[in-house]
Amino acid sequence: MSKLLIYADESGTMPLEDKEEYFLTAAISYIDKNPEISMKDGHLGTLLKMIKDSGGIPSISYLKSFKGFKNQVLKKVQEINKLSKISYIFTRNNSRYYHKYGQNPRNWIWIHCMGDSISRVVLKNILLGNIINEISIYFDRKSLKNGTKLLLEDNIKKIRGTWIEFLKRSRGVETPKKILMARESDIHINWINIEKEYKPIHKLASFCYEALRKNKLNTFKNKLNSMGLGVEIIHDITHDIILAPLDKRIKENLYKNLSS
Repeated sequence: MSKLLIYADESGTMPLEDKEEYFLTAAISYIDKNPEISMKDGHLGTLLKMIKDSGGIPSISYLKSFKGFKNQVLKKVQEINKLSKISYIFTRNNSRYYHKYGQNPRNWIWIHCMGDSISRVVLKNILLGNIINEISIYFDRKSLKNGTKLLLEDNIKKIRGTWIEFLKRSRGVETPKKILMARESDIHINWINIEKEYKPIHKLASFCYEALRKNKLNTFKNKLNSMGLGVEIIHDITHDIILAPLDKRIKENLYKNLSS
C-alpha cells in the first residue's frame, strides 16, 4: 500500500471574457516520498528530465476562452449557485463555505481545472497498479481565500466517488476499492508556498502557459515526447468539463436529500 503525494499549481488568470485567454492547472504526483530535486537551470528540457527521472507523474489541464465563453460560464455557475442556495436553506450541508452571493465564477473555474489535474494523476497511478491508501495534496497557499479553500477541499474529497466509477468501467466492478483504499478521511489537503517548497510544479505550469499563449503548444508537446513523458498529459477541458452541461446527478442527489 502506498501514500500518494501530489503537488499542484496554476498559471494565468481564470478567464471570464469573450476574448482568447488561457488558464491552466498542473499537478505532479509521487509515491511514498518527496523527491530531492534541485533546479540547476531554468531550461524546460532539464525540468522534464528531472520529473521523469524522479518518477513523477504530471498532468496539465487548460482552458481557452472565446467569444460567448463568458455567458456560458455565468449561466452554468448561476444554476450551481441556485442549487447551492436550496441545499443551504434546507440541509445546511454546505454551511462551511456557503456564501449568500454564490460562488465566484473565476474561483469555480479554478476549482474545476484543479480537480481535473488532481483526478488524472490519481487515476494514472492506480491504472499503473499502485495501491493507494493515503493521499496528500499540496496547493499554493496564495491561490484562494479561506471559504473557497474549504469548497475545494470538499470537492476534491467528493471526487473520490467519480474515481471509483471510472475504475469500475476500466477494471471491473470488484477491483476499485481494493486499489483505491484511501477513504475521504485519508485525503489530506495542505496549503504551502509552492514556489519555495516545490518549484518544479510552478515551473511546469509556467512553461506550458507560455507555450499556449505564444501558440507553441506543439513545440511543448514535442519536448514532452522527446523526454518520454508523452503528450497525453495535456488536456483541453474547455468544452468537456468547464462548459459541459451540469451533471444531472447533482440535482438528483439534492432532491433525494431533501425528500429523505
